[in-house]
Amino acid sequence: MKDNDEYLEFAKSLAEDAGRIMKKYFLAEEMGLEIKSDNSPVTQADTEINELVVQWVKSRYPDHGVMGEEDSFGLDKDVMWIVDPLDGTYSFAIGIPPFAFSAALVEDGQLRVGVVYDPITKRLLWATIGQGAFENGKKLDITDKNLTDNLLISSWVVGGIENSIFSDKSVHGETAGAYAQTGRIDEIDLPIAYGLAITGSGRVDGLVSSIKTPWDVAAGSLIAMEAGAKVTDLFGNAVKRWDKEANGILAAAPKLHAYLSETIKSVLESAKNENNRH
Repeated sequence: MKDNDEYLEFAKSLAEDAGRIMKKYFLAEEMGLEIKSDNSPVTQADTEINELVVQWVKSRYPDHGVMGEEDSFGLDKDVMWIVDPLDGTYSFAIGIPPFAFSAALVEDGQLRVGVVYDPITKRLLWATIGQGAFENGKKLDITDKNLTDNLLISSWVVGGIENSIFSDKSVHGETAGAYAQTGRIDEIDLPIAYGLAITGSGRVDGLVSSIKTPWDVAAGSLIAMEAGAKVTDLFGNAVKRWDKEANGILAAAPKLHAYLSETIKSVLESAKNENNRH
């Protein structure tokens, strides 16, 4: 394996080209919108960016694989680029930011490099393992972030969709109710990878999600962790491999992580039990 810095620069270059493709199609009269078999949307930007990543990786690192939301190759490789070409396609398709490009490099299931890029704000967030996280060159550190009376959480705990760990649709409302009972938590709905990265930047206080797909969680989780966040699955357990489906994701500064985990614990256990009954 080469140096992480080389892979980081490669990922940043991918992000910049992905951003140009997004801006080409954003608000275009024809963006090639289609609905996939799981009822999620896909646009021409999604497929072009995924194809770009596959082509670049095959050319530059032919011994690596790509796990992409729209297309993959070499899934048996030990080294994998895990890519969400357009994190936030729903927002993109209706002309409302935010949305982002997300790419992580994983070796034997462990994170090495992560990049998330928002082409509208030109916000580039990145991290390499053991080297910290950055936003447009500014080092991020949320380690000592404390519990306050006003918390803003990016939350996407849902049931009954293909990429969620829960089958029960009521988990969404019950989670929102648990937040409301605290009197201190407000929700914002951000795309998962972007929300994780923004948690690392400190712009939101945490991310709580029942989404399990690797391309949604890998890159943003590394950025959040390297910025000082505690990142676990939704039930507080370590994520053992980032190239496999996660059991949801929960990210926040250590003190906030414990608070969020306790706040929604009963809701999550109830939803998990409901899964087990089916």
